[in-house]
Amino acid sequence: MKTILLPLILGLLLMGHAHATTAKQQFNAIVETKALQQHETARSADYPKQAEYALAYLFSPTCQYCKAFSPTLQQFSQSTGLMVYPFSTTGQGLAQYTKPIVATPDILQDFFPNQQDIIYPALFLVNVNNRKHVPLSLGNVPLDVLYTTYQGAMTYPHLQAILNGEQP
Repeated sequence: MKTILLPLILGLLLMGHAHATTAKQQFNAIVETKALQQHETARSADYPKQAEYALAYLFSPTCQYCKAFSPTLQQFSQSTGLMVYPFSTTGQGLAQYTKPIVATPDILQDFFPNQQDIIYPALFLVNVNNRKHVPLSLGNVPLDVLYTTYQGAMTYPHLQAILNGEQP
């Protein structure tokens, strides 16, 4: 009897774990889908601004967080229509951004005036007409956070003032 119960219990435990993993994956997919649906409206409202703004993505090709963040950024860029200008610390690319611009000291100084505090990956919203920028994310952040900070940059008066070259 013990011999029959042990495999049965182990089987039920393993099925429960597999079911929990599947449920977690389904939940994550639902959350991602909901985030995309919520921000699809914002995308259509911001469509005229796409020509005025772009994304500057600063990364190190050896940074594990940069490698993890790049697919999220690619999805964000595709859904918003914003062009990504990838800047690599070494000139080497990542899977999603194979031909980056070399992040020279001048470029790094522009985005990080205090060179002691450089964090990768770093994403900035840039006004392409005057090169003024605001940070959207520092570090590996989820897609919904990118949408939230992007909407904030497009609606908060003090961030708009910075992007327009005015003193906030």
